[in-house]
Amino acid sequence: MLCRLGVEVKAGEPLSVVPDQGNVVHLSQACLGESKKAADSIVIYGKTREQKLVLGHLIPGQIPQLSFDLVFDDEFELSHNWKSDTVHFAGYQSILYRVFLGHKQCFVSSDVGAGKMQRYAFHKEPAGGADAPNGKKERLLKIFDVWCDNVVDLLLATEEDAILRRDIYDRTPTLSWGKGNVTLLGDSVHALQPNLGQGGCIAIQDGYQLALELEKGLKKSSELGTPADIATSLRSYEQSRKLREWLEWLQLWLQLTRLIWV
Repeated sequence: MLCRLGVEVKAGEPLSVVPDQGNVVHLSQACLGESKKAADSIVIYGKTREQKLVLGHLIPGQIPQLSFDLVFDDEFELSHNWKSDTVHFAGYQSILYRVFLGHKQCFVSSDVGAGKMQRYAFHKEPAGGADAPNGKKERLLKIFDVWCDNVVDLLLATEEDAILRRDIYDRTPTLSWGKGNVTLLGDSVHALQPNLGQGGCIAIQDGYQLALELEKGLKKSSELGTPADIATSLRSYEQSRKLREWLEWLQLWLQLTRLIWV
């Protein structure tokens, strides 16, 4: 859900903007309005914590407005150096991430930037099912009809053509990640559902640990004057990351158990 934001910053009066808890503010535009007052280049500033940044310049009659794509998740300050008039700023506030839990169901909404949101509706049922033509939205509204207005309103605002149906499967973590000079990382080996929001993070962690193990192996081979043993480095990487794999699976299992027994 989006909340439009429009503020005026007067000359010599910096304005602080504080996002609501769990929300982010998208700053999209600054403009001079219809002012006829002459001025040289007007500097637009944005300040976060103790860092003050130049966001751009406005010039009456030449550059009356600027477009941004800035996102703030904490308090920030807007100001300018125009001594005789007001600068207008526009944007919107949106919910960054929200999860609703229910019996064998859950609903997730998240901000993906550029004024767009993505939603996940999870409903436990046998795999391989299909909806009637143009019936996805209608079925979702029936499944979640008694949920709070936050969920129902998001479903009502979703176009039928934008809804995709996918089966999501759980599997027990595997103990075999690789063989010889081949191994796996990221989504290719971790059993992660999208609602956990950890896919990219785990891939980065895997890549970092893999680089460390390869570096250790190369350093050891250099010291001994022997060829690098890539396979041994890959097995060390796998052993160091398998515990995390099982912890991820346990976290998901506990979450699903909570959904089933709530």
